Amino acid sequence: MDGIDPKFVNALCPDDLDRVTDVLEDAFTRMPALMETGIRNVVNGPITYTIGGAPLVGPIPGKRNAFCIVGLRAGLGEGGGHGWVLAQMIVHGEACHDSWCIDPRRFGHHANVELTALKAVEDYQNEFRFHFPHEHRPAKTTPLTPLLAAEGGEFTVVNDWKRVDYIKPTPDFTEPHSFHFTAVRDLVTAEVATVQTAVGLAEVNGFTRFEMTGRDVHAFLDRMSCSRIPRKPGCLGLAYFLTEQGCVKSEATIANLADGRVWYGAAAAAQRHDMDWLQQHLAPTRTCRSVT
Repeated sequence: MDGIDPKFVNALCPDDLDRVTDVLEDAFTRMPALMETGIRNVVNGPITYTIGGAPLVGPIPGKRNAFCIVGLRAGLGEGGGHGWVLAQMIVHGEACHDSWCIDPRRFGHHANVELTALKAVEDYQNEFRFHFPHEHRPAKTTPLTPLLAAEGGEFTVVNDWKRVDYIKPTPDFTEPHSFHFTAVRDLVTAEVATVQTAVGLAEVNGFTRFEMTGRDVHAFLDRMSCSRIPRKPGCLGLAYFLTEQGCVKSEATIANLADGRVWYGAAAAAQRHDMDWLQQHLAPTRTCRSVT
């Protein structure tokens, strides 16, 4: 919890056979010869886990030309492939495969030491068991969360935000597990129709917002985006940002406020990812800030 010793290489943790006694007993039952052979060495080393189980391979958030490759729970088995992907990022700016699922910037500022330790242990405990649909473990809520729950909200997770998936018709409604469409499809269809023909209310915790100001803000966005950037106050438009290879880097809604400020709205999971991309292309004396 206090960090890793800089001199750490391959030290082992103290032996603790009491923690695995039940596993050893099962092994002895299956292979009685183990009881006669005995235990000669105990290898009890640390394993690196992240909040979601996938490693951190790629640019370090907020740093220029700094990369990491950590959180590999099977280093020998995964190191070669992940190292190959990381080498492409360092040399070419991006890998030949979509690496979003292992990008270190996929976590927001909520991923502090306390939460990371809690979720890493939880992921380790659940690694080898069967997982079922809708096993969500959110970390963040809003003041609207209890109000939506009182209205029958069934929640999903967007970038660790607890967000309404649909409204249950009755308090005891439960979606059955199926490989086919369930009754939830009809519920969502009705909700969409209501929004189309009447009105709907939703919170936007699944999005991130950046605020941009300055006389060159539109010129900067024009240079960054392949889309036409709206300039008229009160107008907004959808913008796409490309890599040097011509691939889509991000998608954002650009809104011009009446007082000259520009709001950049994108997916919540892209908060650090997009901020890094924008900061890398700013002049050294300019900055962006998040208002999420």
